[in-house]
Amino acid sequence: MPLIELDIQSTLPSQPESRLQLPWLHGSIRADELIHLTVLEQCRILTEREKLDAAQAQQRIARQYLSDADIARMQPHGRVALQATADLAAPAPDLETAIALEAFRRRRFLLLVGERQIRAEDDIITLTPHQPIRFVRLIPLQGG
Repeated sequence: MPLIELDIQSTLPSQPESRLQLPWLHGSIRADELIHLTVLEQCRILTEREKLDAAQAQQRIARQYLSDADIARMQPHGRVALQATADLAAPAPDLETAIALEAFRRRRFLLLVGERQIRAEDDIITLTPHQPIRFVRLIPLQGG
């Protein structure tokens, strides 16, 4: 089954670009629906990553020592220690979607489909294979 590939970019050089994949959607989709599906996928990935991180933290605490890799990863941050476990709340997709839609309305990020900038939530996006879809997070310049 074909996939839709989404690039998530930032104007801040220190933030890495990421790529998401969504199941292929036939035909057209509204911009707000595409944003919602993107947020859902980001929440799913974050939840999986947090579960994996929590499981790894539990494993470190259970064995009561740090591996060489654990120490090397923590050393640049100036603190090497067993991590306390904490139950982090899973992201709330509806809240995150509302935040993303408000950011879109306030022009905090651009949605580009091919060479076209999507400007409104109700804009219709006609999906075609191999058409680039990019979300570009805009970071204000210092002092402006």
